[in-house]
Amino acid sequence: MVPGLAVDSRRVTHEYSDLMDRIDELWGGGDLAAADELYAEDLVVNGRPVGLEGAKAVLTLYRTAFPDMSFEIQDQFVVGDRVVTRLQQSGTHTGPLESSIGMIAPTGKTFTIGGIEIHRIAGGKVAEAWVQFDMLGLFQALGALSASTTSA
Repeated sequence: MVPGLAVDSRRVTHEYSDLMDRIDELWGGGDLAAADELYAEDLVVNGRPVGLEGAKAVLTLYRTAFPDMSFEIQDQFVVGDRVVTRLQQSGTHTGPLESSIGMIAPTGKTFTIGGIEIHRIAGGKVAEAWVQFDMLGLFQALGALSASTTSA
């Protein structure tokens, strides 16, 4: 066993579990104002400073594109001040999505993709986040990529 590692294959059994539950609720349709209590003012995501307002902007972007967005936690554990989560995200694309491949008009299509998140907690809030989701799978599910784009 790794020192400082608390593992539960379904839920965090640690002081951070309430915080992570509230973040899941926020992203799954909760009140945007709750972000003020959950994220640090100087939040860093994937090594880039985005701040609290940047987190709210991304949340708004995804909630607009996928208003029924939901998450299912597959595994979650704590190591020191970090919470690691493997999850599935699902939703229906009913709003425009500004993405790395350009603007994707609403398709009405549903998707389910996997992802990994690592959150560093400081002062009772998320100070840093490393987030990776299967964006290729999302774009394919939405029909935003042609077969020639994804082959070879």
